Amino acid sequence: MAVKYFIALLSYKLRKAFAKLALDRLIKDVWVKLVKAAVLKHYFEKFRQTEFHGMAFNIPFKAEEYIEYKYGKDWRVPNKG
Repeated sequence: MAVKYFIALLSYKLRKAFAKLALDRLIKDVWVKLVKAAVLKHYFEKFRQTEFHGMAFNIPFKAEEYIEYKYGKDWRVPNKG
């Protein structure tokens, strides 16, 4: 009976350890994505309105400059990858 308890306990501890590793990895991946998503705040201090499909939207005042910052100088060229 003690062996069954030990095996059950061991498997629980292994499951818990694997779950912790997976959670740590997930948190790290999410943090990396959040850090990569960070942008300079001056892009979002001033806005202008633009109309799209009959609705008005606020966009960064220097929208094209922001897009170039985010995606690079060739952002207008389709990426075939």
